[in-house]
Amino acid sequence: TTKHVSHFRQHNDARLTQGKTSSEHAKGKLPSDVNPSFAYGKSTRPSTPLEVLLTNSFQNEYVGGMDKRQEKIRQDKKPIGVVHTKASLGHMKKNEENDGSAVANFK
Repeated sequence: TTKHVSHFRQHNDARLTQGKTSSEHAKGKLPSDVNPSFAYGKSTRPSTPLEVLLTNSFQNEYVGGMDKRQEKIRQDKKPIGVVHTKASLGHMKKNEENDGSAVANFK
């Protein structure tokens, strides 16, 4: 009954603990506690050397790469043969037949 349930709850702590207790949170260690040289955040990229910028090394490297690519493209290009359709073959045949007779008609 409800009286028994309320009496039981008054005398018994039936709550469940979820996750870590407060004492466990206090014991938690941060990475910087374990390793003093640990740094939080994202590392920055190294700076570009000025000598490389002043001598146009990036540009020379890019242009050299482009020359190689263009030369490869030139070598890979093959001429495409003429592909005749039925209509173009018919026109060729008609022109071959008319070549001799057309000249004879106009003389």
